[in-house]
Amino acid sequence: VMPKAIHKIRIPEMIERVLEDSAFPQELIVPKAEFDEKVAAMEQMEAQIANARLMAEMSKAVPNVGKKVDPSSVLAKASEGGA
Repeated sequence: VMPKAIHKIRIPEMIERVLEDSAFPQELIVPKAEFDEKVAAMEQMEAQIANARLMAEMSKAVPNVGKKVDPSSVLAKASEGGA
């Protein structure tokens, strides 16, 4: 299967249609509203995890924010040129 094919086919809809056409027991198919709820919850969890990782990375930089700029640094030289 071509890697880009997954973007060409609506996989959840295809699976649902195949299951319906094959006389798969309908009570075993999760209703769309319930499926959408589960997907939204998973996406929210993924966003929270990403946010926690970002906050952890940002917290590493915080101790350096209040420090004086080294006069020989690029930042100090750029500040002098702009002042």
